[in-house]
Amino acid sequence: MRDQSRRVLILGSGPQATALIEEIESAQTPRYIVCGTVDDQEPAAGAPYQDRWLGPCDSLPEIINRVHPAFIVVALADRRDRLPLHTLLDARVRGIVVEDALDFSERLMGKLAIEAIRPSMLILAKGFRNHGTADVIARAVSILGALVGLVLCAPLLVAIGLAVKLDSRGSMAQGLRPNASAFCVALSRIASLALANLKRIEMEKREERIRSDLAAAAVAQKWIMPQRVTAHGPLTCIGESRPGQYVGGDFFDIIPVSGERLAVAVGDVTGKGITASVLMTATQGFLHASLLAHGEVAHAVDQLNRFIQPRRPESRFVTMWLGVFDVANKTLTYVDAGHSFAILQHLHLRVE
Repeated sequence: MRDQSRRVLILGSGPQATALIEEIESAQTPRYIVCGTVDDQEPAAGAPYQDRWLGPCDSLPEIINRVHPAFIVVALADRRDRLPLHTLLDARVRGIVVEDALDFSERLMGKLAIEAIRPSMLILAKGFRNHGTADVIARAVSILGALVGLVLCAPLLVAIGLAVKLDSRGSMAQGLRPNASAFCVALSRIASLALANLKRIEMEKREERIRSDLAAAAVAQKWIMPQRVTAHGPLTCIGESRPGQYVGGDFFDIIPVSGERLAVAVGDVTGKGITASVLMTATQGFLHASLLAHGEVAHAVDQLNRFIQPRRPESRFVTMWLGVFDVANKTLTYVDAGHSFAILQHLHLRVE
């Protein structure tokens, strides 16, 4: 009968259950006897304490009647929709102690397994609630502090009262002093200036955040652009784009189409600022990918137009010049999509 009062049935067979069994059986003077484990999945062959498995959770009522435990310790790693709540409630009614593995381990070993603590336990733990004695002491200290402050400030309050009394000559029926209205106006102006300063500080902080975001966008836009000097075979390209503000809609791109073909694109989005920058980024990215896919100038511009047209705002459009230099054939194939005329300079400085 004494052994029966110390029998422990563990609900679970994972690492937490294994550690709990080791703690119980490694004690110098064992206080409890592990009569087995219950889990839906049978432990693999060769797993620690595999021979202690008694059956799945659905068989828990029969297992309880067979082994007669005094304690049921819940050590399931995942308890969602797995706890046999009705069986555990019936066990509680029958006088069997149902306990969480952490609580049982803390009571058994006198220490808490930090690695097994879940965040919900810290939120719902009883130990985090204020003790009644601590609340009483805190209230007493607060009241004592208020009384001390009142005593220390009493002379100042009396002096302020006397000053107000001496300054208020006569009764209210005699009317206000002649300079009362001017004094009120001055106070209102001071308050207005203070509020204006607070609003100005807030606006300056907001503008600083906007400038910081725009500066970051400008850096990102420079990443998209090719390097200032680019060499591809016998061709050397030099290009630079400087936005009028932080970001803009002007762009150029240099795209190696193949070993002997090089595409050069120059474009402009109407307007300035963020809107033009976003449309420019979409245009350049789509054009770059299209040229890498097939390398055909006319087809790339046609695909780009089909992509941009339904997405652009009504007040925005893109102009572009796109050409492909073929070094082997010494030809230039280009499309002028509403952009400025190209300038061709010959070797002897003749310009067309």
